[in-house]
Amino acid sequence: MQKRRTNPWQLLALGALSVSIANGCKTSPGVKSSIWPTQKIGADASTAASGMGGALASTTKAVKGQFSSMGTAVTSAYGKAKTAITAPFSGPTSDATPTDTATAPLTKTGSIGPEVYVMTGQLHESKGDYAKALDSYSKALEAEPKNISALLSMARLYDRQNEKEKSISFFNKAIEVAPNNAASYSELGAVYVKSGNLNAAKEQFQKAVNLDPKNANHRSSLAGVLLDMGNADGAMGELSQVHAPAMANYQMAYLHFTRKNVPATQQYLSAALQIDPNLKPARDLLASMGGGQSIQNLAQQGNQWMGQAQGIMQQASAISTNVQSLMQTPTGTTAAPVPAGLPGIVPATSPAMALPPPPQNAQLQDASLVR
Repeated sequence: MQKRRTNPWQLLALGALSVSIANGCKTSPGVKSSIWPTQKIGADASTAASGMGGALASTTKAVKGQFSSMGTAVTSAYGKAKTAITAPFSGPTSDATPTDTATAPLTKTGSIGPEVYVMTGQLHESKGDYAKALDSYSKALEAEPKNISALLSMARLYDRQNEKEKSISFFNKAIEVAPNNAASYSELGAVYVKSGNLNAAKEQFQKAVNLDPKNANHRSSLAGVLLDMGNADGAMGELSQVHAPAMANYQMAYLHFTRKNVPATQQYLSAALQIDPNLKPARDLLASMGGGQSIQNLAQQGNQWMGQAQGIMQQASAISTNVQSLMQTPTGTTAAPVPAGLPGIVPATSPAMALPPPPQNAQLQDASLVR
């Protein structure tokens, strides 16, 4: 049987282990043995604890130092990033103490444009805060004294507050800045109308019409003043420049309606519907006046009058033909017989020629329409 050889390295390891165990049994109670060759065996427990506490304190200090360094780095990086972002939007630097431009109040009127003040004023005005609106418009004019929007806004605000003189003054200033703006003349004319100065209103409306002849609103404003001055034909002439005949009559009817002239309103509505029975604005206005049931009657009367007019024209043509025939007939011959239904021709010795009687149905319109 072959003998097993013993490895000398194994014997050496077993010997070292035995010595270690033996030394461990001799250590003082409460002190652990150490297998590290650099640690003193049997050291005092308080010394070991003190060493461990010092190590922990040293480690904590190191960690705090790392966090402090990291915070400083982050703060520096944030400052650099903020400077890079805001630099393009910042003004020139100076030696004065910097201020936060996002929260600093505006100290100069010219720091923002007048349009912003005008928009702010219009917002205040829409809420009924006229004092703040006036303040905003004033600031706009301080920034730009000839701003047309601010001047017109001031004029309109004073007009709403029934301060006509101030309103007229600002409208005139606006006209001086923009003399070719037809709307400014028209608005000024409306202020003169409220003031009772019809001649001045007519002058301003005429200027607006001259600058913008095709504007129906300017023509209607001028027509209204002419009507108030007693010139109905002139008013109708102005409306006819921009409206078809039926619509012009409707516009005249509406002018009378706003002045509570009911008979004239019905008269022009009747004329408008005779020209165009389907003119919706005229039909609607007549219906609002309680005449909805008579719309069809007006349309029928219009058709009847057209038919009667055609019949009269035919009779006149036949009479003319008969007269020409008589004038061409030689002396001593018999005249051609008169067609049935036509009046006879009176001899030349008669003092007057008998005319046909008017059609029985060609009467004036219903009395209720002109009442």
